[in-house]
Amino acid sequence: MPGLDQLWRWLADAVPDALLLVGPRGRIDYANPYAHTVFGYQPGTLGGLGIEALVPPESRQHHAAHRSAYAGQPTAREMGNRTMALFGLRADGSQFPAEIRLSPLPSTDRMLTAAVVRDVSGHRRLESELEAARDLANRANEGKSRFLAAVSHDLRQPLQTLRMLTATVRRQGNEAEREASWQQVDRALNSMSELVNAVLNVAKLESGTVEPEIQCCDVSALFEDLRAQLAPLAEAKNLRWTIVASDLQLQTDRALLRQVLQNLVSNAIRYTDSGQITLRARAVNERLAEITVEDTGIGIPASALSTIFEDFTQVPRPGEAFRGGVGLGLGTVRRIAKLLGLAVRVESTVGVGSQFIIEVPTTLPSDAPESPPSADAPRVFRPSDHMVVFIEDDAAVRHATVLYLEKVEGYRVKAAASIDELKSVLTGLSQAPALVVSDFQLGYGMFGTDALSLVRDTYGAQVPAIMLTGDTSAIAQKLAAIPRTALLSKPVNVEALTKLMAEMIGSGRPG
Repeated sequence: MPGLDQLWRWLADAVPDALLLVGPRGRIDYANPYAHTVFGYQPGTLGGLGIEALVPPESRQHHAAHRSAYAGQPTAREMGNRTMALFGLRADGSQFPAEIRLSPLPSTDRMLTAAVVRDVSGHRRLESELEAARDLANRANEGKSRFLAAVSHDLRQPLQTLRMLTATVRRQGNEAEREASWQQVDRALNSMSELVNAVLNVAKLESGTVEPEIQCCDVSALFEDLRAQLAPLAEAKNLRWTIVASDLQLQTDRALLRQVLQNLVSNAIRYTDSGQITLRARAVNERLAEITVEDTGIGIPASALSTIFEDFTQVPRPGEAFRGGVGLGLGTVRRIAKLLGLAVRVESTVGVGSQFIIEVPTTLPSDAPESPPSADAPRVFRPSDHMVVFIEDDAAVRHATVLYLEKVEGYRVKAAASIDELKSVLTGLSQAPALVVSDFQLGYGMFGTDALSLVRDTYGAQVPAIMLTGDTSAIAQKLAAIPRTALLSKPVNVEALTKLMAEMIGSGRPG
């Protein structure tokens, strides 16, 4: 059996920390193999070296004083404390954060001190990363709190307006006064709808459930689509609307890019009182294009350019009335641009106008899809020719939607509040409906997909369907796998709903 001295040396050599035995004059009597690794010395070269050689130069004087004081009262202790950082010095001159524990060892002729030194670089790095993550989480929580506070305030304003207006209308006998009040009600509803839609867009983008569909996108067609939607807003303010399009083909998600441009053009119109709005595209090279939204509006101060893409940020001008909007447009632009990998830059001069420039990948002309063959003239679409089944568990929403679809659009509608009611409705139909429109969440653990399955199973046909939902989770991805099914987010724009209904029925069979 080995002697105690040999066992002690084996144990010291196996210690997973730097172990040093230091004599009363500060000379190293023994250093285990790992001590040489930690301090970057060749094996066996630390013996006889002064301990201060392992201490950074700026700390040697203090270390020598502490060593002398320790010799007078040698006890097991840790060097330093949580408010005092300790560092070791490697042979190459680099330093590392260290934790050090001292223990006096009894000796027949002199005092020896065992110093255990641990390199805590990894621990400090982890602590720093955790601290950074904690700060990021705190900032995110603060941002969410500000976001919710702003949403709460901006929703309460039109709600308060609606309460006051409806109370006023009830007591008005004059038709002109009632009409004026209803116009204000409509404006308040538009304001709420704008905010809710903006919040839902932000929520969907933040949830990570939006998957871009990168495909060929024709610039001219995209610009014409935007002109048809937004030109009336510009004309209402007597602004000239100029489009400089081209035959460029972009390689991006058309719907998301359209949302970016819609927000930018809407902002340009809102902050321009005279002059013009220009939408143009140009090729930078064979693989990149620039789309520019330019206005002759009030401009943005240089000091505000770094913050305009933050949520609920609007740049006020002293003495100027509020121009509307909810302050989420540019925040949405920022999120979509990041999702699509698009570069966005801003150039603006106060009193002159602003330019928002977006860089978008393009396809070569040889990559562009061929024009589809011309089709026969479409048949005239008459809503009254089609039977629609509508499922909604909320009585007020169900009544209002059926009233609109029947009285305004002219559809024949059969409504149900639940799956059980739907069974009764289907019993009374002689043939499959032309379309199913359903709320996605029907309560009691039932979903619009259950209603759709019942209709399709009953008639053995792939009846087209539209699902309506306020859920911003991964529902869109789940519904994407269901054939001939479209999704609309609440609050639903009636024009978008009726347009989609006509499109879905047009590709199906009338009831």
